[in-house]
Amino acid sequence: MRKSILATVLLLIILTATAACQKSGSGNTAETGTENLSIMPFSERRFIFTNGLDYSEKLVSSQEGSTKISKSYLVFSGFKNKDVEEKINQDAARTIDQTMEELLANTAAENGGKAPVPESKESSANVVYNCNNVLFIECYANEEFTVNSELVSRQRLKAVGYDLNTGAKLQLKDLFKKGSGYEKLINDYILMHIIENNYDDPDSAFMSKPFQGIREGQSFSFSVEGLKIILDEKNDEFEDLGYPNTVNIPLSVIGDELAVFDRYYDGKTNLFEKNGIKKLLPNLSEFKVTKLFQESGKNYNIYIEEGEFINIADAAVKTMLDNLTVCRIDLDGFRKKAAAQAAANPGKNFGNVNHDVSTMLNSGGYMSIVVSDAVDENGEIQETSKYINYDFNNKSMMKLKDIFFGNFDYKTAIALIINNQYKEYNPDHLADVSKDAISEDDFFFDESGLEIHLNPQSEESYRSFWIPYEKIGWENLALFGGGTGKAEVDQYIIAGSDSRYLTDSDLSALTKEQLEIARNEIFARHGYVFKTQDYIDYFNSKSWYKPDPNYSGNLSDIEEYNVNLIKKYENEH
Repeated sequence: MRKSILATVLLLIILTATAACQKSGSGNTAETGTENLSIMPFSERRFIFTNGLDYSEKLVSSQEGSTKISKSYLVFSGFKNKDVEEKINQDAARTIDQTMEELLANTAAENGGKAPVPESKESSANVVYNCNNVLFIECYANEEFTVNSELVSRQRLKAVGYDLNTGAKLQLKDLFKKGSGYEKLINDYILMHIIENNYDDPDSAFMSKPFQGIREGQSFSFSVEGLKIILDEKNDEFEDLGYPNTVNIPLSVIGDELAVFDRYYDGKTNLFEKNGIKKLLPNLSEFKVTKLFQESGKNYNIYIEEGEFINIADAAVKTMLDNLTVCRIDLDGFRKKAAAQAAANPGKNFGNVNHDVSTMLNSGGYMSIVVSDAVDENGEIQETSKYINYDFNNKSMMKLKDIFFGNFDYKTAIALIINNQYKEYNPDHLADVSKDAISEDDFFFDESGLEIHLNPQSEESYRSFWIPYEKIGWENLALFGGGTGKAEVDQYIIAGSDSRYLTDSDLSALTKEQLEIARNEIFARHGYVFKTQDYIDYFNSKSWYKPDPNYSGNLSDIEEYNVNLIKKYENEH
C-alpha cells in the first residue's frame, strides 16, 4: 500500500516536471498550424496499401584479426525514380554501418575509452513497415567479447523511416497531425509503463533519475503494430543495460493522432514498378482471456481458457461471439470417470481435458478464431474445433465464399491445389478431391493463407489443407482487393498466372487473341524477348515488362501447367 501511494505521488511530480519541461521548450513542442489532409477517422480505417518495391539481403562476411564480421545489407529495387532508389539504398547501408560504429563507441566508453577486442561483430536490418509510400527499417548490431573468461554480449538498435516520394528521412513529428499533442500522449504512456514495471523503484537498476520526457531527435520506429520509442543515450535517465530498451505504444493508443497513412500517399500515383495490395490494420475489438482454470487430480489434468470479446459496441454481436467460445465439455462426467478409474487402478493416469481459444487473424475488420476442445480418456482422444469467422464491416459471420471476389470459382481452384498437394506427397493417390467436399464453414484464415477443412461426409483420409494465398492468386481475394491492386490486375490478361493453377473459369470467356496473350505473358514476366512485332509493342506498353536476353525459357510447374491449359483452349477456338 505504502509503495502504491509513493508511486502515485511520484507520478504526479514527474507529470508536472515533464509538462514544465515541454512548456519551456527543452523537449519537442506541438507543431502549430494545419495542413490540407483528408484523414479518415482511425476507428473507421481498416487497411492501408503495401508499397510495390522489392528488397533482398546482401551478406558480407570478413575477418579482422581474430574478429569475425558479418553484415547483412538490405537492397531495395522497383522504384520508378531511380535517384530515390539509390538514395535510400545508400542511406540504409550507411545506417547499418553507423549502428555498429555507435555500439563500438558505447562499449569503449564503458571500458574507459579502450574497448575489448570483440570475437564477433554482426549487423543486419529488417523492414518493419512498408506501406502508403513510407518505409521503416530497424538496424541491429551485436558484438561479443570475453571479460574475465566470461563471454559478454552487447546490442544496439537503430531505426530509420523514409518518405518514398523523395527519399527524405522522417522525424517523429512527421507521423502525426500538425498541432497534435503527440508528445504528451507518448510521455504519459511511457510514465505509466515505468510505474507498471516498477522502473521507478529506488532499488531498480533501470533508471538513475525521473523520466524527463521524449527528446528532440528522439529515436523511434513505426509499424502496423504501433510506435516503438527507442530509449538510447539521449534518454540518459535510463541505465544502459547493454541491450535495446524500448517502449511499444499500440496503434490503438496513437491512431487518432496519426497522419502518416495519408500525408505521403494520395491513392492515385504509383511510385513503383509493381502495385501493392491491402495491408489489414489491427482491429480495436479482440478476444481477451479473463480466466485460466487449471485443475490437477490424482490421475487427470484440466486446462480451460475462458474469456470475452472486448471493444464491440453491438451488445448482441458481443453476446453471440462470447457464447461461441464457451467450454461445453462435460467436466463433471470426466471427473467421475477419472475417480472410478483411480479407485479401480490406483496410479494409472486417466487423461486430460483442454479448451483453448486461438486468434488467427484480427485485422481489417475481420476476425478468425479457432476454439479447440480435446478430451483424452485412456489414450482415446476426441478433438473438435469450432471456427469463428466474423466480418465486422458487414456485421455477419463469414462463409468461405466471402474470402473471394464473387466471379472467382474458388472451390475449383482450391480443389486443384489440394489435388496437386496430394500428388506431391503421395504420388500413388489417384482419386481427385471434389470441390463439393470443401466446407463453407470449417476454415480459418490469416494474412498469408487459409486452412481448408473437408466436409465431414468426405471419405478423404486427410481432413485439412493449408492453402497459401500465392497459390490462389492475390487478385482473387476480396480481403485484399481494390485500391492500387486493381491497377496491377488491369495490366494483365490473367494476373497471378505465374503463382496459381488456372481453372476453366479463368479461360472460358477469353477470345483466341486474349488466350495467346495470356500464354505469352507467362513468359513475359521472366523477361522473354519477343520477335513478333505485335508482341513487342504489346508487352513494351506494360510497366512490369523488363526484357531479359539471358532468360532461358524455364518455367515453374505451375506455369507449365497453365501454359498447357491455355494451349488446350486455344486449340478449341
